[in-house]
Amino acid sequence: NLVCAYLNIDGDEFKGIKKQILPVIKELDDNCFELFHDRYTDFIKRKHSNRIKEVYGKVFAKITKLQEYIEPLESIPDIYVEQKKFDGLLSWCGAIVRAGYEHPLFKRDRYACAAAITKALSFLLKANSGQFRTTTLPVLNDFISCNFQLLFDWRFSDQLSKALDEFGYTIDIKQYEYVDLMYSCNLHSRGDYEACLRELSRLNDSGALIPINRLRCLDYIGLTYGKMGQYENAISAFSKVIESAVDAQDKIWVGYARMNRGKVYSGLGDNESAEKDYLAAVEIRDFIANDERGLLSCLADMGNKTQARLTLAMGYENLLKFYLQNQPNMAESAKYARLLHGVLLDTYKRSPLETIRFMFTCRMLLSLAEYYQYDRIKCEPLREILNDVSVPRREVQRYNRVMTRLSDNLEHNPVGEFIHQFRHVWKAYCDGDKATQKIQRKKFGELKEGLLSRPDWISAFIARYGELLDMDEDELVEDFTIK
Repeated sequence: NLVCAYLNIDGDEFKGIKKQILPVIKELDDNCFELFHDRYTDFIKRKHSNRIKEVYGKVFAKITKLQEYIEPLESIPDIYVEQKKFDGLLSWCGAIVRAGYEHPLFKRDRYACAAAITKALSFLLKANSGQFRTTTLPVLNDFISCNFQLLFDWRFSDQLSKALDEFGYTIDIKQYEYVDLMYSCNLHSRGDYEACLRELSRLNDSGALIPINRLRCLDYIGLTYGKMGQYENAISAFSKVIESAVDAQDKIWVGYARMNRGKVYSGLGDNESAEKDYLAAVEIRDFIANDERGLLSCLADMGNKTQARLTLAMGYENLLKFYLQNQPNMAESAKYARLLHGVLLDTYKRSPLETIRFMFTCRMLLSLAEYYQYDRIKCEPLREILNDVSVPRREVQRYNRVMTRLSDNLEHNPVGEFIHQFRHVWKAYCDGDKATQKIQRKKFGELKEGLLSRPDWISAFIARYGELLDMDEDELVEDFTIK
């Protein structure tokens, strides 16, 4: 109704528009519709472009009051640009950056707010006048200082780095420590490892970095050496991070360095050192995710509890892969699969938008889906989240392969059906009285005979589902008399 009033569209005209676009809209509530086809968005923009400009003007006049109701938040910079109010856009960015995590928009949706500010700062860099050359970079520097790790999501850092490149700002950034460091680290994400190492070494050797930025710099130097195959140099850089940490806020970077060094050790076949680093990293991440003091000490690198829990989940994923591939251990892999499954689903339940937007959520879900591919109960919620998750380009093929396999397994899966029956019988046996247990023992016998008749199922059952019984492999084999 508000839109109709603003656009001066009467009821009949609105019904006409609605009839035209009915195939591509979804009614969310009475007179509340979601449009999900860009072609029709463009049609409406062309047909009502003059009226939409009027709406922009009316909204802009009340932007301070209305900004909390505008969806998506990335539309806010568009409104300022449409009105050619670049000074106002800079002030809007500055106000949010100064307020930080206490700003209402940041509290509402951290990712969406960061995306809106990133878009706004890119607009301001493109304005390319002397005024914005000197005023935008300080705001960008402050923005990065409070959101360092968030900006290494490829959707943010690359957008800003391209704007800096395109409009010749790279000669100016060296006086802004955070911008310089972000730009140099982003060269790693772009795959320009030699340039990345050169710029990061320049920063590290300058001696001008504040302590936390030196740890960040060293960690990315280690990552870059690893990509270049210089593994001893990578281990040395990560070790310097661990040795140099002194404050509580440094703890998160010790965790990153431990995890990254563990990956290098694992690749070199030093499983003992790798396991030690992986476990130490998870211990640090668990402290940050589940202890208020731990989270408060590293907000610039973690941002909020959701981010901390998702980073902890990444640690569980690394241990799951390690115990499956590098140092096979059924009990430990089952343990970390359970932990990863639990923390991902719980975090999604609490913060669905931020969870699906996190850049490594897709990869973690795929790892779980591959592990639990025959378990209908575990896989169903994973598939639901995977339908909504942001899929990085590098994961598209794996995503398509896993989703096809999930569909096939969930629709017709004899192994999965067996697991479902087994789980049901086991629960009834554990919860029942003696009479019930006697009945379930008979069903166990039938299930055992069915399992023994299919040798191809046995290995899949033991490898993946021993944890259902809370038994180790030897106990499971003994109980089922599988030799």
